[in-house]
Amino acid sequence: MRSPIDTVQTSRAPVMLCVGAVTLDRYGQNLVPGGCVTYAAMTWKELGGEARVLTTCGEDFPAGRLGLGSGIHVVRKDRTTVFANEYDSTGRRTQFVEAQPGMLRPKDLPGEWEEPDVLFLGPVLGECDVAEWCDETGFITAVGLQGLMRRAREDAEAAKVEPKALDTESGWWRRVHYAFLSKEDQQAQPGLALELAGKVPTVVLTDRQNGCEVFDRTARFRVGVYPVECVDPTGAGDTFAAGFLWARLNGMDSCEAARFGAACASVVVEGLATEALAGMKQLVWDRYERVR
Repeated sequence: MRSPIDTVQTSRAPVMLCVGAVTLDRYGQNLVPGGCVTYAAMTWKELGGEARVLTTCGEDFPAGRLGLGSGIHVVRKDRTTVFANEYDSTGRRTQFVEAQPGMLRPKDLPGEWEEPDVLFLGPVLGECDVAEWCDETGFITAVGLQGLMRRAREDAEAAKVEPKALDTESGWWRRVHYAFLSKEDQQAQPGLALELAGKVPTVVLTDRQNGCEVFDRTARFRVGVYPVECVDPTGAGDTFAAGFLWARLNGMDSCEAARFGAACASVVVEGLATEALAGMKQLVWDRYERVR
């Protein structure tokens, strides 16, 4: 296995490979691009890196809007996965899903793609087998856990998304370098982040406006936020994860990386969906210094 991400620095643009389904998210009568890998890849690209995306969707997904050119490879299916998000007054989300994604496997990767600096597995509904990716690639691996911790009925046209427990005894946990989840994600498994900290070198537990808690080897600490008016919280965790990994790849320690991730998340929530990400780099650096 390669060395942990904090030892990898490069003079070229760092490459992140994002694997997961892109989605179309309902905003009223409109459908806009979404999904973990959409937010992570767009953030990575805006920060100056090279993002590649292995995804699954239908012809109805506007892949050109991601601005990745040949950096996106699509495993076609009949329809793109569609999510409808409903938020209550506290920001708690209820989701409904249409057209669930198919599996994405290492064999689906284009042969001409070189090894990335970091692999980000960002499933929306269990479409990545983490053990398979760890076994067959050996890449430095980060996992967004949200999509592994939910399920929906496959026989329903619009199914409510329900929580699903993670198997914390699986051997693949020790082959993952970074794990990201939210406090909302672990409601069905209280204490999950702390349990995973004994298996994964770095675990980050985000908690909306309350900041995040980082479990990093033997250290445990909290980092706050850059306060903004939240227009749409969708994608905040994925944007945070991309910013955190970017910072680690560029030599920051975990505390600095959490502040940088928080600065990234503060930008995306100021607009609907991904609209606030364009041109975010300087704003992120300005805010990073003021996150505590």
